[in-house]
Amino acid sequence: MRNSLLFLAIILVLIASDSFAQTTAVDYYNRGVESHNQKDYDGAIANYSKAIELDANYWNAYYARSLSRLRKSDHDGVIADSTKVIELNPSLSDAYNNRGYALEAKGEFAAAIPDFTKALKLNPKFVDAYSNRCWARGETKDYNNAIDDCTKALELEPTHTAAYINRARARYYNRNFEGAIADCTKAIELSPKEPYLYEIRSITYRAVNKIDLAVADEKKAAQIKKP
Repeated sequence: MRNSLLFLAIILVLIASDSFAQTTAVDYYNRGVESHNQKDYDGAIANYSKAIELDANYWNAYYARSLSRLRKSDHDGVIADSTKVIELNPSLSDAYNNRGYALEAKGEFAAAIPDFTKALKLNPKFVDAYSNRCWARGETKDYNNAIDDCTKALELEPTHTAAYINRARARYYNRNFEGAIADCTKAIELSPKEPYLYEIRSITYRAVNKIDLAVADEKKAAQIKKP
């Protein structure tokens, strides 16, 4: 009986010890990943923040939190987290690209371009960085370089829809309307259920007075939007 009581006491001590085991930064990080994958971005951000409280140099947690903040369009948060990642791990090209994307979303196109350029220096095959810089350069009216960037993106990934649309936009403002229409058409072939692609092409058709084709695209876009 005495041995049984002693054994029970040991079990209780072990249970009590486990219940008071400290949750580590890695534990919170893993919880954050799980929450993000379940599209619970607020929960993910909370868990990543707890991980950072426990380890202020945990760059993976800052980076992961920036991705969850990106999903919530918290662009200032993305910029802050990406800046911290760059401080802790300056060779991570994705951090520069994400910060550039957030700056771009805020309309700070000129500020975004150096981040995309740095991302490409670290990773010369970074397709999204080429496409994003194309958009930023187009917004700063640097159309020729914008076109070159998206052309490079498409050389690396010929099915990159965003690169076609970003190049179409640059070509449109560079008054290469036929080139813009060709890019829009290719984007539509890749993503035929995206109404905004038809809307963009319709604008370009109107620029060359192809009204019937423009109207057809507008109708197609409206049809796709119907619930």
